[in-house]
Amino acid sequence: MTDVHGHEVRGVDVDPETRCAHYATDRDVIAIKFPCCETFYPCFECHEAVADHDTEQWGDEDSAQPAVLCGVCGAVLTVAAYV
Repeated sequence: MTDVHGHEVRGVDVDPETRCAHYATDRDVIAIKFPCCETFYPCFECHEAVADHDTEQWGDEDSAQPAVLCGVCGAVLTVAAYV
Protein backbone atom coordinates (compact mmCIF):
# COMPACT_ATOMS: atom_id res chain seq x y z
CA MET A 1 0.00 0.00 0.00
CA THR A 2 1.25 3.47 -0.91
CA ASP A 3 -0.22 6.76 0.24
CA VAL A 4 -0.70 9.09 -2.73
CA HIS A 5 -1.98 12.52 -1.73
CA GLY A 6 -3.94 11.00 1.16
CA HIS A 7 -5.38 8.12 -0.88
CA GLU A 8 -4.44 4.48 -0.40
CA VAL A 9 -3.15 2.97 -3.65
CA ARG A 10 -2.49 -0.77 -3.77
CA GLY A 11 -0.40 -2.60 -6.32
CA VAL A 12 3.03 -3.90 -7.23
CA ASP A 13 5.93 -1.49 -6.58
CA VAL A 14 3.71 1.61 -6.54
CA ASP A 15 5.62 4.91 -6.44
CA PRO A 16 4.42 8.26 -4.98
CA GLU A 17 2.83 9.25 -8.31
CA THR A 18 1.01 5.91 -8.87
CA ARG A 19 3.45 4.31 -11.31
CA CYS A 20 3.76 0.57 -10.83
CA ALA A 21 5.76 -2.44 -11.94
CA HIS A 22 3.54 -2.75 -15.03
CA TYR A 23 3.31 0.91 -16.14
CA ALA A 24 6.20 3.19 -15.25
CA THR A 25 6.57 5.90 -17.90
CA ASP A 26 6.29 9.65 -17.27
CA ARG A 27 2.64 9.49 -18.41
CA ASP A 28 1.60 6.67 -16.08
CA VAL A 29 0.42 8.85 -13.22
CA ILE A 30 -3.16 7.81 -12.55
CA ALA A 31 -4.76 5.18 -10.39
CA ILE A 32 -8.21 3.72 -10.97
CA LYS A 33 -10.72 3.09 -8.19
CA PHE A 34 -12.17 -0.32 -8.97
CA PRO A 35 -15.92 -0.59 -8.27
CA CYS A 36 -15.61 -4.11 -6.91
CA CYS A 37 -13.60 -2.98 -3.89
CA GLU A 38 -13.68 0.85 -3.94
CA THR A 39 -9.85 0.76 -3.89
CA PHE A 40 -7.34 2.58 -6.10
CA TYR A 41 -4.89 0.51 -8.18
CA PRO A 42 -2.46 1.83 -10.81
CA CYS A 43 -3.66 -0.76 -13.34
CA PHE A 44 -5.74 -3.89 -13.83
CA GLU A 45 -2.63 -6.06 -13.61
CA CYS A 46 -1.91 -4.71 -10.12
CA HIS A 47 -5.51 -5.49 -9.14
CA GLU A 48 -5.14 -9.04 -10.43
CA ALA A 49 -1.84 -9.48 -8.57
CA VAL A 50 -2.91 -8.07 -5.20
CA ALA A 51 -6.71 -8.30 -4.80
CA ASP A 52 -8.43 -11.41 -3.50
CA HIS A 53 -11.47 -11.09 -5.76
CA ASP A 54 -12.44 -10.79 -9.41
CA THR A 55 -12.15 -7.46 -11.19
CA GLU A 56 -15.27 -5.44 -11.97
CA GLN A 57 -15.23 -2.53 -14.41
CA TRP A 58 -17.14 0.72 -14.44
CA GLY A 59 -20.08 0.69 -16.85
CA ASP A 60 -21.30 3.42 -19.17
CA GLU A 61 -23.85 4.44 -16.55
CA ASP A 62 -21.05 5.14 -14.04
CA SER A 63 -19.44 8.06 -15.87
CA ALA A 64 -20.16 10.44 -12.96
CA GLN A 65 -18.30 8.28 -10.44
CA PRO A 66 -15.11 9.77 -8.93
CA ALA A 67 -12.77 6.97 -9.94
CA VAL A 68 -9.48 8.32 -11.32
CA LEU A 69 -6.74 9.64 -9.03
CA CYS A 70 -4.07 11.92 -10.49
CA GLY A 71 -0.78 10.91 -8.94
CA VAL A 72 0.77 14.31 -9.67
CA CYS A 73 -1.75 16.71 -8.11
CA GLY A 74 -4.00 14.39 -6.08
CA ALA A 75 -7.24 15.38 -7.82
CA VAL A 76 -9.91 12.69 -8.11
CA LEU A 77 -11.68 12.88 -11.45
CA THR A 78 -14.93 11.35 -12.59
CA VAL A 79 -14.74 8.68 -15.25
CA ALA A 80 -16.26 11.16 -17.75
CA ALA A 81 -13.81 13.96 -16.89
CA TYR A 82 -10.84 11.65 -17.30
CA VAL A 83 -12.04 10.21 -20.61
